[in-house]
Amino acid sequence: MSLRIRKRLPPPTGDAALAADMSPPRPADGDEWGTRIAKLIPAEALALYGSAASVVPLPGAPGGEYRESALIVLSLICLGLSAWLRTRTTGGAAGKPQWAAVMISLISFVIWLVAIGPPTSPLPLPAGLQFVGAFVAVIWSAIVPYLYEGD
Repeated sequence: MSLRIRKRLPPPTGDAALAADMSPPRPADGDEWGTRIAKLIPAEALALYGSAASVVPLPGAPGGEYRESALIVLSLICLGLSAWLRTRTTGGAAGKPQWAAVMISLISFVIWLVAIGPPTSPLPLPAGLQFVGAFVAVIWSAIVPYLYEGD
């Protein structure tokens, strides 16, 4: 499986356009918006974090005093796993990772952590501003696939 984002190719011009008219359609005209967003969301980190965070004791329960520290460590593990996995899976044939896609995925994970808020996230926003995390997540996920189309 590849998480590499394929950039759209410009339409052929001149003699290349004539040859393209006689050739079968190109199978890979680049990834569409929905495919790009799916490839830019770090599903592996979200799944691991969601599963592991559910077993960390809540405050007030035995071991709950370590919840924030455990969630920070878990967040760092998820970021590291996501960076490692995406560096390997965006390499493509040339083996050169799509560093922009890797960074976008890591930023997406941090935005998601802020958006879910406490008690599940170790990154709380001040009282009255908790909506900002979700707001940023919605805007980020809608705009980023338009801004990054691969390399």
